[in-house]
Amino acid sequence: MNAVRTPLVLLFSSLLVYAASARAELVISDVSAAPPAFDPASGARTRIRFRISEPARVQLHVYDARNLEVRSIAAEELLPPGEHELAWDGKDARGRIVPAEAYVYTLEASSERGRSTLWDLTDLSGGDQLEVLDTRWEPGSREIHYILPAAARLRIRAGLKNGGPLLATPLDWVPRAAGTRVATWDGKDASGVLDLSEHPELQLRVEAFSLPQNSLLVGPPPAAREWIPDLPATARRQVVSQGRPRRMYDYPRLAADELGDFAVSLDLPSHLERDERGEPVVAGAVPVVVRVPEEIRSSLLDQRFEAVFYIDGRLAFEDETGFLPVTWRFQPEQLAPGVHYLTVNLRGYEGRFGMATRTIRIPAGAH
Repeated sequence: MNAVRTPLVLLFSSLLVYAASARAELVISDVSAAPPAFDPASGARTRIRFRISEPARVQLHVYDARNLEVRSIAAEELLPPGEHELAWDGKDARGRIVPAEAYVYTLEASSERGRSTLWDLTDLSGGDQLEVLDTRWEPGSREIHYILPAAARLRIRAGLKNGGPLLATPLDWVPRAAGTRVATWDGKDASGVLDLSEHPELQLRVEAFSLPQNSLLVGPPPAAREWIPDLPATARRQVVSQGRPRRMYDYPRLAADELGDFAVSLDLPSHLERDERGEPVVAGAVPVVVRVPEEIRSSLLDQRFEAVFYIDGRLAFEDETGFLPVTWRFQPEQLAPGVHYLTVNLRGYEGRFGMATRTIRIPAGAH
């Protein structure tokens, strides 16, 4: 009897093990990047280390800040269970070094039994608003000093206190590593009209949100957001849901090409007289027209916006009608003769922003 029972028990145990194994999921775990920041121009690369729970084919995907795939790297063979790594040299599928920027990576695995799994922390990490510490402006060196508590996308804007206009964006949602950082800025406004470096009412407004844990910082700190311009239209797109309703000013939910400021033109009638410096002379009421680039027009209209005008840094007029181009009938009745500064802030309700400043001259006896 025992001779019969032992094979039956072994067979039953084997069936239980097989059934448990059949139910078990293919798992990718213990994922890390070493190093998470590197410069491929110096020959450096990063190694993505991971563990798989059963034999599988594994593929590494690297996406840019627009959620478009720039490189896919597959293991050359079926990998056994255990620890492995795949390396990325910071180059795209055509062998070009990618622009200095933040990228995210994911791992995809498929087993011989037809199971597949995706490891991706993009939806599960990052996007937290960070407190940027110890921000200060050094006018002598033209440097902005600050401390980031974590790797982040950062925006620094310069404006005037007490409800004054925003006038410049020294850094516009660029990626930065954690730690003590320095940004250079010439102290000029976006139009190059004003030197704000010693302005008594200068105010810096610094915002940052953390990058996902599966981010890679490639190259030296970039001065602006950048990506490969000629990725094919068929490039694989990362699916990013982030699992929550979209809100106003929800910057972490936006792809990098949806973020950032845009150019604005501030136009006065061409027939106006010019002074010796070429500045328009305004002696009476004139239309001031604000225009935006054609490529931003439709998205700005879709999200709604308002135009706010300032004279010499003080609020003069607001227009919430949301038409383009924006036209304001400017009447300089209360302005003293001399040079004055006309500024517009064009504010989209989802955070996109345009700003421009120009000088005008009010002649003596204009009123």
